[in-house]
Amino acid sequence: MRNGKMLFSRLDHLDLMPGSKVLMSTAAASKPELNSELCAPTNFIPMPSIAYLLALVAAGDAIAGASLVPVSAHDVVAGHALLIGARGVLLDQEGALISYES
Repeated sequence: MRNGKMLFSRLDHLDLMPGSKVLMSTAAASKPELNSELCAPTNFIPMPSIAYLLALVAAGDAIAGASLVPVSAHDVVAGHALLIGARGVLLDQEGALISYES
């Protein structure tokens, strides 16, 4: 739910396409040309919080998100739960599914 309204976001059937949004950490703003190229054909939007970024993706406000700075499990665990509910995934920098096992 968001603002008292039920959300029915499903990420598993979406593709990157022109007009889609990719949310990135604020570090992306320092190299806009490079990040535009890397996120093509989508538009990238810098965001201040990885937790907020993941929540917005899970809600369907963007197709993907990325952090350009290291994050800890406590930074992403709640957003990861929201992504799972929206049938999305959380990947590490190598493209492997995130696991909380040590």
